[in-house]
Parts: sequence; C-alpha cells; structure tokens
Amino acid sequence: MSNDPKGISSAQSIAEPPRTASPAPVKAATSRQNKHDELRLLVNSHHPLITVETSEEERLEQLALDVAAELAVPMYTWSVTAA
Repeated sequence: MSNDPKGISSAQSIAEPPRTASPAPVKAATSRQNKHDELRLLVNSHHPLITVETSEEERLEQLALDVAAELAVPMYTWSVTAA
C-alpha cells in the first residue's frame, strides 16, 4: 500500500497522456510496410509456394514484384481468372 493519503497507489495516480489519432497516410504506409515485411519473411523462409486470396490483385502483384526484386528471386504468377 502506498503512503498516499487518498489511498491511491503511485501507479494509479499517474495520468496517461492523451492519445492522438495518426493521419491516414501514415497509417496506410505503415500497413503497407508491414505487409511488405511479412511477404519478405515468407520468401526468405524458403516457402516454395505462397498463395494469396485477395480482391486487390494489382496491389498484391506490385507488392510481390517489389519483394522479388529486393531479394533478387524469380516470381511466377498464376490466376484462376486469367487465361
């Protein structure tokens, strides 16, 4: 128990600073970087096949191309919708 006359411990008496929302562009960039890092980790882990189901095909393809170029590995694609 603390020596505080109100019976509040020192941990409880410290107020947290107000939280502010991050601007949307910073959050989007951080999210994209996290996905980039996750994909790079999968490729570096020598997974022979990585499958992704997404409605954002162009965005994923650009991300995969970026990671493949960064790691100097070949990238092959196949799509059920492409002829």
